[in-house]
Amino acid sequence: GWLQVAPPSGTGNAGLSIGVDITGLGSGTYTGQITVSAPLAFNDPQLIGVSLTVYPSGGDSEPFGVFDSPIHNSTVSGNIPVTGWALDDVEVVKVEIKRASVAGDPPVVIGPDGLVYIGDTVFVKGARTDVEAAYPTYPRADRAGWGYMLLTNFLPNQGNGTFTLHAIAYDGSGHRVELGQKGIICDNAGRVKPFGTIDTPGQGQTISGSGYVNFGWALTPLPKMIPVDGSTIWVWVDSVPLGNPDYNHYRSDIATLFPGYLNSNGAVGFYILDTTAYLNGVHNIAWSVTDDDGAVDGIGSRFFEIQNLAGGALGSIIPAADRQMLEDPSGGLRIERVEVRDFAREKINQSQELVIEQLGRIEIHFQARGGGAFMGWGENERKPLPVGSTLDRANGIFYWMPGPGFLGRHVLHFAVTDGVYRSKPVTIVVNIKPKKYLKY
Repeated sequence: GWLQVAPPSGTGNAGLSIGVDITGLGSGTYTGQITVSAPLAFNDPQLIGVSLTVYPSGGDSEPFGVFDSPIHNSTVSGNIPVTGWALDDVEVVKVEIKRASVAGDPPVVIGPDGLVYIGDTVFVKGARTDVEAAYPTYPRADRAGWGYMLLTNFLPNQGNGTFTLHAIAYDGSGHRVELGQKGIICDNAGRVKPFGTIDTPGQGQTISGSGYVNFGWALTPLPKMIPVDGSTIWVWVDSVPLGNPDYNHYRSDIATLFPGYLNSNGAVGFYILDTTAYLNGVHNIAWSVTDDDGAVDGIGSRFFEIQNLAGGALGSIIPAADRQMLEDPSGGLRIERVEVRDFAREKINQSQELVIEQLGRIEIHFQARGGGAFMGWGENERKPLPVGSTLDRANGIFYWMPGPGFLGRHVLHFAVTDGVYRSKPVTIVVNIKPKKYLKY
């Protein structure tokens, strides 16, 4: 009786809302089950086990976790990933990024804690497999990793000076815990690469439809400029380049905040995204910009959710039943890694463990003997490939540009299948390190 499902029945595709009602329940642990039934489906019914722990008033614990990046006292500019992880015995409801106040801050922006609010992070499923393995019994351990993209140009003095960032976690009971502080030295005045950000979709926003407008803006330091036709700006979804935005549009706030740049009066671009071409669920979008001197950088990366009543066919989520196919007993199916390419699509090292920095990008190319489709999964067959990645199942190319929140070692497996059996998989480890900002 404490489990609630809405709607309880119906026809066609729908989103289901699951909730709990603890009225009349004493403290303790309760178990239940949700049954999803569709009598004409071959795999009817589907069963979902649920465990509920009710704590006495004040009996739950505070959240805990770590503030991982940026590296303390590093020199940064442009967009930077602010990341870490947090867990709680019930649920972490949010992690706020704030900064210490500086001279010139108006009193209205300074909170009761003496800090200035910057934004809320987004929790990313699968971003911290190391934390999930270390705390497997904690609720939502698979989404402990959080991330936030901070455009430092919007900090005081256009992001020049020294600032202290604070990460603060909150749980549903009102506990508030500071996870840590990071000092950053912002030098946007000395930046030589393009900068800017994605405006839509918002962090964690749910979108739908065939004509969603993805807005962003980009500038580059003088005396350089960005070609006004937008040909050197790329929109990436799930680590795959889609095309160029319609660039060179005026927006008064950008023109006013950043006067004097060669693109100041045409810094805005937009791209029409067909969300119906993708599976429902969480995806990643990013922009990269190259200026007329060849300097290139990413200007934003964020996670968003697609929710269409009729989901599309693209994506890396391979059904669990396919991932759990038996290995080919004859040995006729084989897969091997051919090469690995970086963000610039240049070949990089072929070691068993690939090391990249946050927001880096890799392409892994495979070749197969036998079989008609490539397949992949995470640490085990129950885990899909990472959110924001794409596996080209026909051509054997894996694309991944880990979004904010991803850190540590991620174990991936790839195989080829003939539809009945799969080959012995090849294992690849991607180790994501905090960004060092040696060049900006």
